[in-house]
Amino acid sequence: QADISAITPKDLARYPLGPDLLDKVTGLEFDGGSKIFTYINYFWDGESGDFDTGSFEGIEALRNLKSIRIISMVTAQDEEIAVLKASGIEVK
Repeated sequence: QADISAITPKDLARYPLGPDLLDKVTGLEFDGGSKIFTYINYFWDGESGDFDTGSFEGIEALRNLKSIRIISMVTAQDEEIAVLKASGIEVK
């Protein structure tokens, strides 16, 4: 199993996400099988909780977000998910 603890902000800075790109996001999908994780850690097998989302803090930066599909990898509390739904975001 690969250890992602050595990943630094510099590693993630290779993929800058400024306001112009964030405004294009209308949907998110949380799925351990998504290819995006191999860009961060090529050897990640999708089985560990290294990329789990425990909070949706900061999601307001996605001003045009309309939907979130949760397949796996989300450990956020039901209260947080309820807040997303109340703000008009469809959560499946």
